[in-house]
Amino acid sequence: MALHRRWPVAIAVVGVIAIGGSFVWRSVAEPRLVRYPTDLKIAPAYAGTVTLYLDPQTKAPLATPKVFPLRVVRSITADGAASTYDHVVLKEDLSLTAEGFFAGKQSNQYVMDRRAIVNLKDPLAFAYDPANVVDRSGAYRLAFPFHTKAEPTTIYKNETETTYTAKPLPAGRTVEGLATIDFAADVAATPISAAYAKTLDSITKLPAQLDLAGLQPFLAQVGVDVTKTLTALQGIITPADLTTLVAQAGKPIPLQYVLTFSGEDSVEPDTGSIVEVRNVKETLGAKPNSPSLPLIVEVLAKYPQVPEAKSAVAGLTKLAGAAIPVFTNEFSQTPESVKEVAKEIKDQRDKLNLAENTVPAGLLVGGIVLVLLAIGLMLLPARRSGKGEPGAPDAPVASPDGGAEAGA
Repeated sequence: MALHRRWPVAIAVVGVIAIGGSFVWRSVAEPRLVRYPTDLKIAPAYAGTVTLYLDPQTKAPLATPKVFPLRVVRSITADGAASTYDHVVLKEDLSLTAEGFFAGKQSNQYVMDRRAIVNLKDPLAFAYDPANVVDRSGAYRLAFPFHTKAEPTTIYKNETETTYTAKPLPAGRTVEGLATIDFAADVAATPISAAYAKTLDSITKLPAQLDLAGLQPFLAQVGVDVTKTLTALQGIITPADLTTLVAQAGKPIPLQYVLTFSGEDSVEPDTGSIVEVRNVKETLGAKPNSPSLPLIVEVLAKYPQVPEAKSAVAGLTKLAGAAIPVFTNEFSQTPESVKEVAKEIKDQRDKLNLAENTVPAGLLVGGIVLVLLAIGLMLLPARRSGKGEPGAPDAPVASPDGGAEAGA
């Protein structure tokens, strides 16, 4: 009787422990295991073109822009020694080559929360120069969050030290066997950071300002002929206006460099990892940033009866409002790189699913099965021996010769 009851109880206890273990796993083990890795090392590659709009020496606009092949290798490595249980330090090294134009390197470093994947404010986080510490807190970069949703996501842009919004596209894709959520960005002209400008200077020198002579080729592009305008105003312009015009025209005009950006990411939602980057287009432009231009426009606008002055007003207004294109980068991740990255992401996804789903579900289902089995065993009647009551000794049986012997 005791043995009959002991085994079902033992099985039930194991089942209850397994069920409880599934909840303990989710609340204790899973948060410890599902974290951004501190041994990550990947090197996605990109290919495309650089289109140059200005002469590298004279900075005058090229009649026909020059196009150069572009290749970018982006090495992302986790620094395990600098990382902790809560945050990961990631180094990003970029090697950029435009054959026949430039070859350069850039470095950035990130500090991210290992559970939320969001960037953190930390003195180790920098853009382009370790001395240029940046605050990316609250934004994502290098990866999206675990279990990414198709909703607008804030991304940090190193070149401008600002954030932009990546918006989900209506439908995702399947990239190398991975179902993805696709995001797109389209960012208007934004001033670049001083650190990025310094990096660009090491590739191609960017002038900080232009005088009127240096600006003349760009004025010509918008229909402004300075000599013809001044000649047409002779005898009409007042001495005070002429003095203002000459004084402002003699001042150097500072340039503000701005970046426009667009592109798409395919994101594996479970891990938040970017499988593919494509159709990236970045255009660097220079905007005249001087109070002189508005004053010149104000003076010329007083003489609408002079066609040259009227044309100059329209041209200068256009020049002040739009950036002069310097170069455009266009690139996408190479197919070979997409395959390599997808393989790594599949491995990460399998480990995440094991920790989040397989183990706790196995404990829960296994525990329920054991409890049900124990209940079933308890409800079964004990095994009867012969016709006696359960557990009673067998009754004597008659032998063929009429004697009696104990039942076997």
